[in-house]
Amino acid sequence: MIVPDEAFVKRLRLALIERIASLIGVRSPRIRIPAAPLGLVIGALDGRVGLLLTSGRVASLTNRSRYLSDRIVQELGFSFAKPMPDGIEDVVRASL
Repeated sequence: MIVPDEAFVKRLRLALIERIASLIGVRSPRIRIPAAPLGLVIGALDGRVGLLLTSGRVASLTNRSRYLSDRIVQELGFSFAKPMPDGIEDVVRASL
């Protein structure tokens, strides 16, 4: 089992965001706010004002969970119909 390093995952995530932005015709986000300071600010404001961004949403957006597909392939014989980038592109195009 090969586990990609954090730098590779970050580059992949940024490329995915840029691709989705181009598909829907908007610019890719240029400002990135570190999770810790954002979490502190949102946590202090949570429940006090009608923000769409809550501490729970910040936690969900910054969770670094990874799910390897090895087990689903081995136990269920599952295989992806197409590579992940192509599948994501199909989903984005279908939602427009």
